[in-house]
Amino acid sequence: MERDKRAAVKGRHVLVFPLPAQGHINPMLQFSERLAAKGIKVTLITTSSYLMAMQEEQALPTSINLEPIFDGFREGERAASVDDYLERFTATAPGSLAEVIKKHSSTENPPICLIYGTLVPWALDVAQDSGIYNAATFSLNPVQLVLYITMSFKGSYPGAYDLVFSRFSNIEKATWVLWNVFDDLEDEVGSLVIDRLN
Repeated sequence: MERDKRAAVKGRHVLVFPLPAQGHINPMLQFSERLAAKGIKVTLITTSSYLMAMQEEQALPTSINLEPIFDGFREGERAASVDDYLERFTATAPGSLAEVIKKHSSTENPPICLIYGTLVPWALDVAQDSGIYNAATFSLNPVQLVLYITMSFKGSYPGAYDLVFSRFSNIEKATWVLWNVFDDLEDEVGSLVIDRLN
C-alpha cells in the first residue's frame, strides 16, 4: 500500500517559498523534507543571500533542490531598515519568482504547486499567473495569531503590523491553506480567531 502511494506521487514537483527570515525557513525546510520522503520532488526557493547563510550554518538536505532568487540587494549590500528590505524585496522578488517558475515549467518535471508562506501573499498571484496551484502556509499557531489581532502595535511598528496583516489580503483565493497546529488542542482558540476576523 505504501509503495502504491509513493508511485502515485512520484514525478510530482512542488516549489516551496517561505519568507526569507528567521523562524520561517526551517519549518518550511522540515516540511519540504517530509514531502521529499514521500517521493515528491521539492525545490525550496529563497534569496541568494539567505541561501549562502544557510549553507554556511547547516548541512542542507540532499533530498531537496535549492533555487535562489534576487531580493533587490547585490552581494554585500544591506538594507537601511526592515521596512527598506521589505519594500525592495516586495518590488523585486515577484518577478524573480515568476522567472524561476517559468524555468522549471519547461523541464520534464514541471511544478504543479507553489507552497508559500502567508507573509508573502503576492506569491499566490505569481502562482496563479503561472498556471499552477498554490498552498498558503501559516507558520504561526492560532494562539500567536490571536495575540497579533488583539495587540495594538501599529503605531510602534508600522512595517511589522502591515506585514503581519498582509497575510490575509488574498487568503480566500488560495487553492489550499495549511496550518501547523494540533487541531484537537486548539479548537477553542481557532474559534476565537475566526470570531475576531469576522
